[in-house]
Amino acid sequence: MIRERSEIENKYSNLLRNWSKKWFDHIGKGPEYGTTEKAWHGLFEESNRLSNLHAGISDQLSNGVHVKVKQWQKETFTKQKLGGLKQYKEMDDGFTRAQKPWAKKYDKVVKARDEFHKACKNLRTAEINERNQQADTSISDDQKRKNILKIDEWENKRDLSRSKYEGALQDITDYNARYMEDMSEVFSKCQTLERRRQDFLKIFSLTSRSV
Repeated sequence: MIRERSEIENKYSNLLRNWSKKWFDHIGKGPEYGTTEKAWHGLFEESNRLSNLHAGISDQLSNGVHVKVKQWQKETFTKQKLGGLKQYKEMDDGFTRAQKPWAKKYDKVVKARDEFHKACKNLRTAEINERNQQADTSISDDQKRKNILKIDEWENKRDLSRSKYEGALQDITDYNARYMEDMSEVFSKCQTLERRRQDFLKIFSLTSRSV
């Protein structure tokens, strides 16, 4: 952006200088003389002064502001061989590390919840089947006893899975404070880096205006 503005200033400077030279030579070969010739020469001198002014702006932007920006970028950010900036990757990795333990605990919560819901559903199905088969004379007593055992089995699985589910919920609840602390620490580092960037941009803006 700065280099582009510098190039614009330089092109404008050259256009003014070329315009002044072209018409200075033309007027010098023409019939104008006296005050008319002086008026034209005054216009050409003004054009040359403007050309010098914009050439100076171009030079300050290119060799002053642009150099400072590049130096600040070099001191603040480190480019990686595979692309991207080291600082941004560190922040991204920091958030990933902070989230990883919590994500594992959350996965355990989801798994325990699904197992608990599955046990409840299967228990409900077994109870319905047992009630329906009690009045069915075609079902043997042995099969009916098996149905009752199946209910007992799913009750045990329900109680066990509920205990695991509650334990997983308690575990992630207890970890939430640590999770928020770790995430806040990484976020604080991001904010520090962003404040440094904003502070430099403010200085850069003031410097650019003074050019």
